[in-house]
Amino acid sequence: MEFSIPISFADLKTKQHPNDYSVSDVISARLLPTKIAELRSDLKQFEHSTVLTHFDTLYSVLCAENDQENTTLESAWSCLLKCLGKLYEALDGNCVKMADSSLRTSLSMSIYLTTEYVDRLETLSNKPTTEQIVAGKKKGKRKVESADNMSIDWTVERCKSVKCITKLMSLPVQRLWEPPVVDQNLINCIGSCCFKLLHNPVTAKLKDTKEEIFHLIGILVKRHKYSLSAAVQALESMKSFEHMASTMAECLSVITREFSFPRTAQDLIREISSLSADYLQKDSVAAKSYSVFLTEVADLMPDVLLPLISLLLPLLESDPFSLRNAMLSVLGKLITNVLTGDELNANQKKMREEFIDTLCEHVHDCHGFVRSKVLQVITSLVDSLPVTRYSEVGQLTLGRLNDRLPNVRKYALQLLTTLISHNPYGATLTDKELVETLESETSKLAELKSRAQRTLTAVISPAEIWEAMLPETVSAVEECLRENSEKLEDDSVVLESDATVDSVKEDINKLLTDCRQSKAVQLLLQSQQVFAGSELELSPSEEDHMEEEDNSQLEGNSQLILDKLKAIFLSQKVPESSAEEQTSEDGDELKELMRKQEVVVNYLRETYKFCDLIRSAMPTVCILLCSKHSSDVVESIKFVVMSVQFGVTDAMNGLASMLKLIWSEDSNIKLAVVEAFKTLYILSDSETGDVKRAPQVVASLIGLTKAFGELYGLLTSWEEMVAEFVRSEAIGSQVLQLLWQSFTKKLDSTTDSDSKLSLQLLAMAAKARPGIISSNLDILLADGLGERATRDFLLARDVCFALLTLPSKGTLLPADHNIVTSLSRLLTEGILDTTQSGWIPLMEQAVTFIYHLTDVPDETVTQIVKETYSLVTSRQNILLLTRFVCLIGHVALRQLTYLEGRVLVELKARRKRQKQKTIETTTGSSSDELGQTTTDDLETEVIMKVIETELLRECSLLGSFLPLLTHIIQERQRYDDRGLQAAATLSLGKFMLLSSDICRQHLRLFFTVLERSSYVEVKTNAIVALSDMVFRHPNELEPWTPNLYARLRDESPLVRRSTLMVMTRLILNDMVKVKGQISEIARCLVDPEHAIRRMAEQFFCELANKGRALYNVLLDIVSRLSDPQIGVTDKQFQTVCTELFSHTNNDKQSESLIERFLHRFRATTDERQWRHISFCLSRLTYTERSVKKLLELFSCYSDKLADEQIYELFMVIVDKANQKLKPKPGAKELILELSAKIEVAHTKGIDGEEELEDATVLGLSQSNISLAKGRRKRSSRAKKRNKENSSQSQYSDDDSDDSTCSRLSVSSVSQETGVRRSTRRTGAAKPAQKLLTELIEESEEEDAVPNFIRSAQKPKSSKPKLILSSSDEDEVSAEAVISPAPFQRRPLRQRNKS
Repeated sequence: MEFSIPISFADLKTKQHPNDYSVSDVISARLLPTKIAELRSDLKQFEHSTVLTHFDTLYSVLCAENDQENTTLESAWSCLLKCLGKLYEALDGNCVKMADSSLRTSLSMSIYLTTEYVDRLETLSNKPTTEQIVAGKKKGKRKVESADNMSIDWTVERCKSVKCITKLMSLPVQRLWEPPVVDQNLINCIGSCCFKLLHNPVTAKLKDTKEEIFHLIGILVKRHKYSLSAAVQALESMKSFEHMASTMAECLSVITREFSFPRTAQDLIREISSLSADYLQKDSVAAKSYSVFLTEVADLMPDVLLPLISLLLPLLESDPFSLRNAMLSVLGKLITNVLTGDELNANQKKMREEFIDTLCEHVHDCHGFVRSKVLQVITSLVDSLPVTRYSEVGQLTLGRLNDRLPNVRKYALQLLTTLISHNPYGATLTDKELVETLESETSKLAELKSRAQRTLTAVISPAEIWEAMLPETVSAVEECLRENSEKLEDDSVVLESDATVDSVKEDINKLLTDCRQSKAVQLLLQSQQVFAGSELELSPSEEDHMEEEDNSQLEGNSQLILDKLKAIFLSQKVPESSAEEQTSEDGDELKELMRKQEVVVNYLRETYKFCDLIRSAMPTVCILLCSKHSSDVVESIKFVVMSVQFGVTDAMNGLASMLKLIWSEDSNIKLAVVEAFKTLYILSDSETGDVKRAPQVVASLIGLTKAFGELYGLLTSWEEMVAEFVRSEAIGSQVLQLLWQSFTKKLDSTTDSDSKLSLQLLAMAAKARPGIISSNLDILLADGLGERATRDFLLARDVCFALLTLPSKGTLLPADHNIVTSLSRLLTEGILDTTQSGWIPLMEQAVTFIYHLTDVPDETVTQIVKETYSLVTSRQNILLLTRFVCLIGHVALRQLTYLEGRVLVELKARRKRQKQKTIETTTGSSSDELGQTTTDDLETEVIMKVIETELLRECSLLGSFLPLLTHIIQERQRYDDRGLQAAATLSLGKFMLLSSDICRQHLRLFFTVLERSSYVEVKTNAIVALSDMVFRHPNELEPWTPNLYARLRDESPLVRRSTLMVMTRLILNDMVKVKGQISEIARCLVDPEHAIRRMAEQFFCELANKGRALYNVLLDIVSRLSDPQIGVTDKQFQTVCTELFSHTNNDKQSESLIERFLHRFRATTDERQWRHISFCLSRLTYTERSVKKLLELFSCYSDKLADEQIYELFMVIVDKANQKLKPKPGAKELILELSAKIEVAHTKGIDGEEELEDATVLGLSQSNISLAKGRRKRSSRAKKRNKENSSQSQYSDDDSDDSTCSRLSVSSVSQETGVRRSTRRTGAAKPAQKLLTELIEESEEEDAVPNFIRSAQKPKSSKPKLILSSSDEDEVSAEAVISPAPFQRRPLRQRNKS
């Protein structure tokens, strides 16, 4: 009787075939323990045949498992394992007898029962316990085995069962069948059990069990033809279980490596490659699993995958991006693991190049994740790239730095950084050195080629050479004969005085050999007079022919000259055979030298190309350092660090941009910047100790201080960086000690510049640790304010800068302190020293120090002012007067800060102490707090009154010098000095900060100077002073705001830049209201200066982050820029609007802008403005509501669509809306309707029912037409209601709180209030009106005429309409004194509302 593997477990209860075994009786659960005991007893006697007699018992245990305790199942399981052991001993001992039915049946029964028991026990082990069900889902990893479910360790038993089956199947069990082929159902049963075990993620992580399962599957595949079934099982398993992808890749790797059977892996790869694109697109889970599998296979078995790669390459065109990513990873791993090294054959090199080309193509993939992935793949195989592909890959990566996705930019920066670090060109990538080396090596190559040409000429016979050069010689002879004698003499070769016939013949031969035939002909003709009668002489008849101008005679002369040149050239000696052999040997050596030199030159060219590529990336990286995405910033920092380490040209520009990030609010970015500078200049050589490294660190710090101060103006940022070094103890005591020695010039070869830079570094370090300066005051006084200071004012300035780091809360210095007296002496005596230019910087720092750290600064400064004034008045010198003017201006500013700072704080502190004493003596009351607040306000008012009225009164020190400043400014012709005028303007501005009355009195003069001055320094000083005045006296400066905006159109780039900086600061700090004049800042987006454009971009980016600030003025900006009188070209307008509208990402704001722009079509009559409005609409984002608005207000712009540019812009709008709204239901119909109506209006210029009929032809369904008709009727009713209330503005915003933004002021284009609205083109109005009239006349019933046709027939209302746009402020004439902008009348609606 045979045992057949059943399809289902219950099929064994019925006999399918007469010879098949079936279960005769299922034993009840009550009798099972007894039967199990009998089974255990029989195992000792009958060994392997026990399973034949007790199969029903083991089967019954599985049937009654749900009703029995686990002990019965576990007892039966232990007996079954013993049966497997006995069966293995029987088969191994008998060496598997041929066609033994008893052993065959025992084997089939045992394996079948084992698989069923494994399935039941596996299910039971995963069953949650009672406590887990009650407690619910717990956090963390759930235990697989539970003591409440099973008493055995299923992890051990599972592995043991797989080992038993593996041992059995490793024997030649196929001999038990006739023919010797194991029943395929049995093989499938074992395989299914293995895959079910692997489906459990916990089992797949158990190393021992997993390896046993892999070996068992390998035996089935290798010996029992389970390969195709295993591939199908694996394909389904990967689709259903996420972890099976990597598990199956590992399994196939084991089968391929240990069983030398790659067919299964190949079958599975073929199955994946045959899957349709539609199936993969629909089943994203399966596509993801197959992607992981292919990637793992490429890593584990690249040799198996490489021959089948042609089947998988079509997956690169599949829609699921995960498969494209997988294929890109596969190509990268194949290049890294197989196609690398110099020992590749031609086919492998070709395949590698094709793979790299494929990777490079997908750098421009449409999906951002694919672009990110391919950049990661290329980064991983940089070491395997051919040297010739570095520049190509770098160029592609450079383009991705401007990608719209941050992830793509991140991995592009990583790739560029990796290319630099792994470049094969060398450790230094400096352009200048490479250019010099390349030129030198190229000249050597040219010389070798010249030598090779001469060597080749020596080997070939003269006759052969003459035949080769004959065409060029003929052309040269004819050209020389046609030229006049003067030109011939100018271009001819100079014949030497000691020349002989032989020497001339040699020269002619040399010229011919060097391919200089023209010179040879000239030399021959010139020798005719010198060597008359020699063999060089031409016959008299030939000379006569030379003088003729006939073309035939010229041809005869040419032939005679050619014959003479040929005779001379062939007369040279032919080299002998030995000379030819020697020449041949020299030629071979030259070829080898040339080959080597060409390799060197090509290498240098590739190196220069790569260096230029990295250098060109630096400007973009500097921009990315300012990105709002931290990934861009961090990766850019790494790129800059690598560029500096390799000496890339312009790397310092990136370092300067990176230094600004020290002020970043993101702690991660700030930490990355600090660590980058530490890596480059502090911790660059960690192996050496502090003592050995300190000189190098000091030299680096001094060099950076000089570079950031002189070249980039970033000393403030560098100061913060040095302070961070000190706080983190990156700069230790050894470095500080060397800096002090450098300052005092105790170090060898220390220059004056290094000494001052060292002092600056010490002052910067003192910001974080003030003790660095306070403990070395004697050194500062002796070396910084002594004799050296009298020779170098800038050194004394740096000393003051260092002294200002001392805390002001400590003991203040008396007026007779050595430091104070030394500074006073330097200022009073040094003002007369006109040989030095550092007195003004010294004065500013010294006065600041005196007000900051002395107890009676008023007295000290008063004494300095008086002494310097007496010295200046005694000498008539413009420079001295300039210095004194700067002094009184700075004293005024410091006096202001002194009163509002130290004095006010001291008054409040005294009042507080007095109040505390009063409270201690008397009982407080509830009114104490109110009294305290009133007292504080009183003290503040007292200080403000003193500043306002006392400081600048006529009898005061500062007030007595105010007329001097105004006199200098007003008498510009008398005091026509650039420095004096700039100093007087700035000092007057400081004086105006003190008093609002003084400010009001001198504003007219101040703006007159700002307008009329021819000195850039004067204008910039005035602009800076005005920015402070706006903060100090906003009410006085408010009427003058348009005059300040006007400086944005100044001729000087420096003035425009300063004005933009000031206006940016004022607007972002809410000191100046954002009005229509902000369009002047918008024009800066197209300024010729890059720095101004960049600053304007940053301003609008910041403004967009301030709520609705940019949205409120956007329409006014567009209106002003559209004004032809402004002078903005169409290209500039588009550039500005592209930048502005890039910040409008709010859908609600976009919808409001769309509606307002559409209404503006009717309010304008200029085609240029129509195009500008259309362009603005094309820059906005569109929602479903926006598309509906375009349909509802179609009549506003339908007649404008006849213009080709407007039509193209509206088609751009349709494309944008289609891309965004395509997935949304119902949006497609709206877009089709809009597109059809635009098309009709463009081609025919009419609207209404005919539009809808044509829209049907273009593809709209009848339901969409009905929807459009309903929308047309609703739109007509809305228009009718709007006509009844024509006094209301069409441009009112949806938001009630934005009334100022929703109104547009009267345009300055027409300056009229009675301009009619035009809703139709002039050329098309009459034909369209006539056509509509004919349609009405042909209609039999009045009701059949659509409403829109009847309305179109009616004559237009002649009521005047306003052209709504922004007005421009009138520019003030330069001839008159500047006045504040006149009061602007508000629109009628605004006044009524008020």
